[in-house]
This record gives sequence, structure tokens and C-alpha cells, in this order.
Amino acid sequence: MIIEYVLGFCAKKLCLLCARARALISPFLSSLYSRCPRLGQTDQPRWDDLPMDCLVNVLEKVGMRSLLLDAPFVCKSWYRASLHPLCWQRLIFIDTETKMDLETHRLWRYHSEIEAEIDIQSDRRCFESLMSRFVSQYQIDDSCFSDTAFITSIVNRSRGHATFLRLPGFCPEAALKYVGDLCHELKGLSLPRRLLLCSSSIVKELIGKCKHLELLSLGGSHNLEEILLQFSMGCGRNFLNINVPAVLMNRQGAMKIPYLIPNISVLGSYNLEEILAQIRIHCKNFCRLNMSGALIKREDVMAIVNLLPHVKYLILRKAYIDRDDLLTLLRGCTELVLLDARDCFGFDEGDVEISVLASHIGKFSCEGSKCVDDPLLWLRTHISI
Repeated sequence: MIIEYVLGFCAKKLCLLCARARALISPFLSSLYSRCPRLGQTDQPRWDDLPMDCLVNVLEKVGMRSLLLDAPFVCKSWYRASLHPLCWQRLIFIDTETKMDLETHRLWRYHSEIEAEIDIQSDRRCFESLMSRFVSQYQIDDSCFSDTAFITSIVNRSRGHATFLRLPGFCPEAALKYVGDLCHELKGLSLPRRLLLCSSSIVKELIGKCKHLELLSLGGSHNLEEILLQFSMGCGRNFLNINVPAVLMNRQGAMKIPYLIPNISVLGSYNLEEILAQIRIHCKNFCRLNMSGALIKREDVMAIVNLLPHVKYLILRKAYIDRDDLLTLLRGCTELVLLDARDCFGFDEGDVEISVLASHIGKFSCEGSKCVDDPLLWLRTHISI
């Protein structure tokens, strides 16, 4: 039977790519029966015999790493299929090899992947490893191949048809501008806060071009430097008088603290209201906002209520948000169907008034949230994760 042939052939492959292909190929077997009857008459099926559209449907789900380093080297037909723009609709920097449960063949979900917490140091290591293998495997001169060149070369493979994009936390401005010029069909976008802090005008321009945007994730981070950037903004002038606890001094990036604190006036250029205003004007299908791990200020809450009152999904997990501000959100965003406020600081998980106001929300969770009014404690907890 063709099923045994195809699955058996794939089972002999030891690489993760083939394990993924084995999990994904079943939905297309009926197409193989009708279009390639000769497959059932051979002793050893060949990947070359699979129709191109079936290959594309399989490869578009295997992830960036496999598309770059594995699929093109299986055979010529897989190489051609790996270049199809449909395989590059989902640009997740950096995807990992643990997004699929191989025993249950359960695929990762776009929302879960694009809303993943971003650790800049981990991202950097994975990115460098991927780029190093790419340069070596494709015999590229690495002396003239930069981060920007690598990111833009991958984005260019989508030919403007990318629908999901998660940029690395260290994405250069030049690469961000290129994304804004090419990727106008995005439905899901994940941006590290570093880009919001340092390239807010480019981000606003990018979002203004994404007419189909439905999901925006302002990716969480446990990187000390980035957290201090947003923390200094949230605390304003009072941040100058905060005695940074000793627990932070032994962490990565601690030596940069003196260089970050004086730049509060520059950091203040990050304005969530300006970004949400672009969404309100240009993104009519927008429904999902993720601000996990953020220090959510009063002005941020008012921006959400005034500009996105019809938002359906709001993810605030591990954020710092004052109790009164959360109540304002609940009163202003009455169409919420999901609110994830787990492990937050600023309100208590057992708050009765919050529970009553959130009773109309189909999926509301605030387990692990604590009524702690000290943002510094939130910062210390964030760093220690």
C-alpha cells in the first residue's frame, strides 16, 4: 500500500525533517492516489514522485531551520519546493526543534509560536548558529554576510507573501526597514521591545502598511538591559533615586546600568499610543494584543481602552499592572473573549471586584498574580526567572 511505502520510507530517515514530513504527509495521500497511481506499483517510492503542491504543503510547516538546512538537500524536487514562497509565509526568527510533539504529531500553533517570550541572548546564540551553518552549507563568504543580509535574504524568499513574522531581539534597523517595504500581508507580528525603544518611527511605518494585521506581540524579555530600558521609562524621574539591589549586580548586563539610567529622556520616545493609533487606522481586522512581561503604565492602559476598545484577546502574563488600571481595562474593553493575566504584579488573583468585572469573559485567568505595589520587586522577580 502507498501509505506503508511513504511512511516506511520516511521512517528510515533519521533527521527531524523526515519525522515532521511523516507526521504531515498523511492528509495528502488521497491526492497521491489520484495523481500518481504509478507510486503504488513500485517497490521503493521516491520523493521525486510527489506532486509539487503536496511537497509545498508539507514543507511550509517544517520550520525555518529545516527549510534552509535540510529540505533543499533531500533531492532536486525538494530543493525546488523549498524555494516556493508559500513555504516562507511563516517567518519565525528563531524557530526551535521542540515546537512539535513527535509522539502525538501535534503541530505548533502560530499564535503560540509568535507570542513566545524573547530572550535576546538565547536568540543571539541560535541565530549565530543558524547563520553559521547556512554560510558553511551554501559556501558563502562570511566576511561580507551580515545579520541584515541574512534576515533580508530569508524575508525575500516570501516574495511579499509572509503572514506571520517574529523578528529576533537584535534585529538591525536596516532589516526592519526592509520588512516594512516588503511584508504588507502580515497577519501576525512579534516585535521585541528593543525595536520599539530604538526604532519606534520605523515600527509605526511598518504597522501602518500591514492592512491585514490581526495579532501584535510586543515580545517579553528576561534580558536585564532591555528590562531596565522599559523600567526606566515606566518609573520616570523616580528611577534615578532607586538603589539597584545587589541581586542584579551579578546578572548579565549589570555593568550597563550607569549608561542606561541617564538616557531616560531618549527612552521616553517609545509611545504605545502612537503604535495603537496606527492599528486603529489601518488594521481593521486586529483582535489580539500581547504585552506579556511588560511594565504597563496608566497611559498604556488608556491607549488600549481608547484605541482598541474592541480587542478580543489580551495577553498580559507576567506583566506589572496596577489594580485600578486593570479595572479600567475591564470596563473599557467589553468585547474581550480572552484575558490572560496570570503571574502579574499589581493586583491579587482573588480580587472580588476584578472577578465580577471579568465574569463576562469566556477565558479569564489570573492565577499567581500578587498585589504588590513595588515595581522594583517585579523587576527583581523578572530577572531571576
